[in-house]
Amino acid sequence: MINGVVAHVELENEIVEWTSSIANSLALICNTVHKRCCVASNGSGVHTNGVELREIAKRNVE
Repeated sequence: MINGVVAHVELENEIVEWTSSIANSLALICNTVHKRCCVASNGSGVHTNGVELREIAKRNVE
């Protein structure tokens, strides 16, 4: 019985770590997209390979 409880707790810890990793990855993606959209909406004229970030942001939203 004790071994089963220990295994259950270890599994819960693995799930928490996995979920936290996914949440951190999603936060990084959201921050990156947000920064691109902010730069594009300011009309800064920043270019990436000749394409304005505004156009990149539009494609990401669609």
